Formats: sequence, C-alpha cells, structure tokens
Amino acid sequence: MTSTRTWIVPLLIVLSCPSKAQVAGESAAQRVDSVCLSEILIITPPPYGAGQIAAAQRKADSAREAIRQGEKFEDIAEKYSDGPSAGVGGGLGLFKRGQLAKSLEDKVFAMKI
Repeated sequence: MTSTRTWIVPLLIVLSCPSKAQVAGESAAQRVDSVCLSEILIITPPPYGAGQIAAAQRKADSAREAIRQGEKFEDIAEKYSDGPSAGVGGGLGLFKRGQLAKSLEDKVFAMKI
C-alpha cells in the first residue's frame, strides 16, 4: 500500500516579541510570553526514496549553512522553502503561549532566541 503523505524537513527560527512589561522597562529576565515564528519547509513528495530524502536533507543543510554564513532568513526562505509562507520570507506571525500545540510550544519557547 502506498502512502500519500509528504515528508517535510523544516527549519524554524524563533524571535522574541517583547511583552508589555518588557517594553515598560521591567527586568530583562522577564519570561518571554510570545514569539514571532518563521519557517523554511522542504518537501519530499512520494515515493520517499532514499535519494529524494537525501536531496531534501542536502537542500535543508544548504539553507541552514547560508543562514549561518549571514544571509537573511527571509531571502533564504524565498529561495529554498516549498511552504506557503515562502513568498513572505517564511513569516508565520506572532504566537502567544497557549496558541500552539503543546508539544510544539514546549520546544519553541525553550529554543534560544
């Protein structure tokens, strides 16, 4: 039986969005309560052969390396991403605690900004 699922290799960037307390000048150690998320999605269509998966991983690695070399995330998202947000530089918008699936939220809010 053949699956119709698509494998996706995501790259995700997390930027803090200051809370009202942080803007008002309260402690910088204040807990981050919202994040701006951007993504780069690399899609591997069926039949998921080892070659296709390896090619998708190489594409993701190239995108990650370009970002590490100082290229703007937005430019790399437009160039590499197969996702619907590619045209807007990978931007997904602002998310507050409680708006994401718990498993994703735990990872996102634990990431280094």
